Amino acid sequence: MVDVFDIESYLNDPSSNGSWYSQNTTGDVPAPRIDFCTVAISAPDNSSHHIYMYGGIDPITGTGYDDVLILTMPSFTWTNVWPLGEAPRWGHNCHIAGKRQMITVGGNITNGLECDWEVKGVAVWELSTLTWGSVFMSNLTDFQVPQKVLTLTNGTAKGGATVKDPALGWTDPGLKTVFATRRKATLTSGEKKKTSTGAIAGGVVGGIAGLALIAVLGFFLFRRHRKKHGPHELHNDPSAAHRELGNEKSKYELPAVNQDDPAELIGNELGELESPRQAVEADPMSQTGRAELPGTSTAPGAVHGVPIVRTPGDDLPEPPLYLPGLRRPSQERVESDSPDNVTVDNDVKRNEEGTEAVPPVTSDMGKTEEKDTHKDAKQ
Repeated sequence: MVDVFDIESYLNDPSSNGSWYSQNTTGDVPAPRIDFCTVAISAPDNSSHHIYMYGGIDPITGTGYDDVLILTMPSFTWTNVWPLGEAPRWGHNCHIAGKRQMITVGGNITNGLECDWEVKGVAVWELSTLTWGSVFMSNLTDFQVPQKVLTLTNGTAKGGATVKDPALGWTDPGLKTVFATRRKATLTSGEKKKTSTGAIAGGVVGGIAGLALIAVLGFFLFRRHRKKHGPHELHNDPSAAHRELGNEKSKYELPAVNQDDPAELIGNELGELESPRQAVEADPMSQTGRAELPGTSTAPGAVHGVPIVRTPGDDLPEPPLYLPGLRRPSQERVESDSPDNVTVDNDVKRNEEGTEAVPPVTSDMGKTEEKDTHKDAKQ
């Protein structure tokens, strides 16, 4: 038999000290003991509840226990899920850690072993898989009802228990009323955090949606205002023009501001920009240098020392007519020298025809050559 305390009855009327109930249990009922530890956990849908009891000691016989038993409610049935413990422990504490682990801390051992298998007196019990370990795992999923007690709930690992009464019936009818009363949901810190986070996210999304709606509405109102008051093209309706102006058509000239006295528009007068004048000496490298032509340059077909004769209209230079001793004679020599007379006549004739006579050589070298040439001509 177990005793059950109704916490809600005390919270509603603290002066009554609350209500206690007794209930008979069945199954693997544990032996009498003290200094054990217990934790309680419910199915995900609160359709069943499970109390885990670990260890303890019989104060009369001194027998220690290292077993784990589960009391399933509301069937009030015991199930020994770890009967083969070899390291009895008593006087320790148990705590639910994470989503489905039980941590045991401290206690005394009575098996005479010098070394405790629980490292530094701490062990971890997995509430769903029913196994011992020494590592806490924070990434486990939510608690699920162990397979070994599903027959006592007639449900699934996630809940759905259909067993609502103890196998031997209710010892105290008032306890039945307590279990039939629907539990008030209380939010844990994690659920409160999720709820607040969801509320914040919803508020942000709603605010963004509201701003977007206001922006769209403002855009349509601005477009409507611009279309109504902005410039637009008049409708081309010839009939309306005839109705307003009639059929008479007149030409009008816009009057000038000063039509009788035309005047030139005022403008800026032309003027020379004043700038300082400076004398700049040319770069010596850019000055044209003097050069003397070589005296040995002679055109093809020409004679050195005799200029080439050209007349207007000539395209190409012609070889000069050269006769040894030819010069412009004086009048006295023309009369006294018949060969020269013939030559002078030819010169005169050529001058009359527009051909320029060969100029006489006036240098001293020319005179010497003239004498020699004339002498040879006489011979």
